[in-house]
Amino acid sequence: MSATNRVFTDEMLAGVVVTLTLEAAQRAADALLEALSPACERIVIAGSIRREKPDGIKDIELVAIPRTETATNLFGEPDPHVTRSLLDARIEEINHDVARRGVLAPRAMSDDSFRMGPRYKALQWLYDGVLVPVDLFVVLPPAEWGAILAIRTGPAAFSQHLVTNAKRLGRHVASGRVLTRDDEVIPVPTERDFFEACGVEWLEPRDRR
Repeated sequence: MSATNRVFTDEMLAGVVVTLTLEAAQRAADALLEALSPACERIVIAGSIRREKPDGIKDIELVAIPRTETATNLFGEPDPHVTRSLLDARIEEINHDVARRGVLAPRAMSDDSFRMGPRYKALQWLYDGVLVPVDLFVVLPPAEWGAILAIRTGPAAFSQHLVTNAKRLGRHVASGRVLTRDDEVIPVPTERDFFEACGVEWLEPRDRR
């Protein structure tokens, strides 16, 4: 877990809801997207919100490529071998800014642990009195944008269909990329590229089942 340490009070937790309508979820997701965008090269809403599920939405899923900056050494000099994620810094900034309309904090797992790794962050977003879980998927090499966005848009059965169909073509999806039998990489910079590499006809997110 990072230095992020904002916690939710009992009053905040009173705003927890089990599911959200698409309108409420979209509003909360848009606000979070706006808050995190300055720290990202690219960030989009995925999951059930992107699929336009009308209600019963349980969380916000985001896929992002973070901006980075060169870190400094003990002497305050730039170290070209070390970079710092501006996304991590932005999450901590939002967490500590008590004047913000929304509050973002790490989410405890069932075993009371926290998952705040470089590729996946389990968060909670308190916005307009509603506390909603957030799954933030960070695209870092060797993973590619097209594969991660398609898989995290779901639903789970459809994502599995993509991966299974790739296997029928003698390909496999691993570490967020598509590989041939000889482990040669098939570039999938976009979702459409990923669908094609998996041998599946393109479907808009709202039509995926």
